Amino acid sequence: MIRRSLKCVLILVVGVVLAACGKDPEVAKREFMKNGQQYATSGKLKEAIIEYRNAIQQDPRFGEARFALAGALLKTGDNQGAYREYQRAADLLPKNADAQMWAGEMNLVAAQFEDAKSHADKALALNPKSVRAQLLKANSLAGLKQLDAAVEQAQGAAALDPSSTRTFSNLGVLQYAKGDQAAAEKTFKHIVDTDPKAMEARVALANFYWSTGRRDVAETVLREAFAADPKSVVINRALASLYLASSRLAEAEKPLKFVADETKDAESTIALSDYYRATGRTAESLELLDKVAADPNAFSMATARKGALLYATGRKPEAYAALDSVLQKGETDTTALVLKSQFLAQDGKIDEGLAAAQKAASANPGAASAHYAIGRIQEAKGRNDEAIAAYNEVLKIVPNSIDAQLGLARVHFAAARPDDALHFAQQVLTVQSANENALLIEARAQLTKGNVQAAEQPLKTLEALNPKSAAVQVTRATYYALKSDSKNARAAYERALTVDPSNSEALAGVTFVDIGENKPADARRRLEAAQAKYPNSLPVLFVASRAYFALKDYPQTEKTLKHILELDGSNTTASTQLGEVYIAENRTDEALAEFEALAKRDPKSVVAHTMSGMLLNAKNKREEAKKHYEQALSIDERSPIAANNLAWMYLEDGGNLDLALQLAQTAKSVAPNSGDIDDTLGWIYFKKGLITQALASLKESTGKAPDNARFKYHLGMAYAKSGDASSARQTLEAALKLDPRASEADEARATLAKLGS
Repeated sequence: MIRRSLKCVLILVVGVVLAACGKDPEVAKREFMKNGQQYATSGKLKEAIIEYRNAIQQDPRFGEARFALAGALLKTGDNQGAYREYQRAADLLPKNADAQMWAGEMNLVAAQFEDAKSHADKALALNPKSVRAQLLKANSLAGLKQLDAAVEQAQGAAALDPSSTRTFSNLGVLQYAKGDQAAAEKTFKHIVDTDPKAMEARVALANFYWSTGRRDVAETVLREAFAADPKSVVINRALASLYLASSRLAEAEKPLKFVADETKDAESTIALSDYYRATGRTAESLELLDKVAADPNAFSMATARKGALLYATGRKPEAYAALDSVLQKGETDTTALVLKSQFLAQDGKIDEGLAAAQKAASANPGAASAHYAIGRIQEAKGRNDEAIAAYNEVLKIVPNSIDAQLGLARVHFAAARPDDALHFAQQVLTVQSANENALLIEARAQLTKGNVQAAEQPLKTLEALNPKSAAVQVTRATYYALKSDSKNARAAYERALTVDPSNSEALAGVTFVDIGENKPADARRRLEAAQAKYPNSLPVLFVASRAYFALKDYPQTEKTLKHILELDGSNTTASTQLGEVYIAENRTDEALAEFEALAKRDPKSVVAHTMSGMLLNAKNKREEAKKHYEQALSIDERSPIAANNLAWMYLEDGGNLDLALQLAQTAKSVAPNSGDIDDTLGWIYFKKGLITQALASLKESTGKAPDNARFKYHLGMAYAKSGDASSARQTLEAALKLDPRASEADEARATLAKLGS
């Protein structure tokens, strides 16, 4: 009986499959489309999405299905998916004004203003009197900084629809953006006067006053509107936003609760949940999230948020379980994967966290949040190039992303590229002049460049905005340190640690002040206390490793670095430092093995190839050393150490002097303060017979390192070649006093003998 039933089932399944295979694709796609529309009408969006995708599978150029799919994806919160489908639908439906409008509006949100304008023009060609298309074009022009044209376009839209609150609000916003506050205020007041019952108009006027700093007036407008219509969702929502923005949390609860009860939609309920979370009412927040999650269409969004709240309150196993329940329903859910990656990274499972973020980006390449999560983790791992690539991906998706620009500023700063860091920080500041993170990077980059005076203004602004910030105090401490004021530097570092005991920069600062003041015991006690309190904190461990190395406690340095590698096995910074420990202890073979292993794990590691080259050269394996330097330069053609060292090898081996000069000039452009590079550059000029240039570079090198015998020998030889016998004699004699057994000593004596007395 069981076999017969199974056989019947199999026959039925095969029959259905054959019937489907034999169906006309044109008929099949229409049936799938019809089913999708029925599901969408009844609110079953996930089922509708499946049917629309089935229709597209039958005919990838089925524009109507792509347009419907885009709308369904947008309603489920998949904005990136909606963006892609609206663009495809617009391409396939050139005569559909709605498709052009939606594609253009999605471009507008993504700050792709030229594309948005193009879609607006196509929609206007189909319907010149479309107010919606007029506004899209106006906002696109504004994005392109063509504000006069934008205002003119918006005025045309207002003329077409003189009773529209939305149209006049848009016009007022553009007038304000143009800098014409009087015209903007007149427009917003006109909206209210035209339709006193239109609460959206009151909100627009209040927003205008808020944005111009007249917050009391903005609140008066909203309170008058509330008195006229206390049950207006729009006004209650605006009042809640005002109270939250002005930190009047107690007053925000009532309007938030009213909006959630009145609308009963997921977004409003989650907003109330967020309020409870912010005010420490965790149980009430979780209760609301569970209520929202009961709706299948809002399950993922609410449950992921629940996971974030559970994690924040220390209930980590429950947090992971919440995210896993989302991923069981959709294993590539972007929000859940990105949150999970953040949790794993914070819990020290950095590689697992990176894998989760990469999975999210692979499943949804248009998800800016996934690429940003990758950037944050790569940044934490010290993999600067990978972090930069990830943040640049974010900017491709969201061209004006403040977070990505700040990420690039941070990474370039960490990679000792202060000019690039300044560029991105200042890009942010053109949009948000009081952005604390951008101001912080601006101040730090200026200090790194030695521009103490240029750092003063951003520092003062930061101290006015957030005087208790640990990061601000650390930056102020750096400012004092550059002015050789160790007393005030120590005080600023200690203020930072009072605010944030885990701040690794402050810990490093005060530790190295201790070391600089010859207080090694104090430095050790501080480090041991920090490691006991934060045993698995990579930043704290790195501070400890650097300090132990400075104290020449190589066994403790090695132990600390190996602990870091236990936590993050692919951490290139730790591997590099471990190699340096082996070098300091004359364990050259172990150092070389460490760097060569690092080069295999991370073929794009400039440091691994550069250090391998240096060690191989020390072992007189020059050809192997050259290959590593060349590999480093193939990864980063501006790597200063590799370029300088390879230039010197060409010089020593009698190789191509022009190529050596090019390499040395590249190194000089990247690291202008290096005496070694000045020496290399000067000696190449000497060998090429360019004595004037040689003297200039060699004077720079000896000025930076007056006690370097090799530098003085090279300068003395250049003086001799120039005919300045007195300077040559004085400089060569000084070189011999510094190191009478140097490899160049015999040639220095021979030159002195030729110069005579």
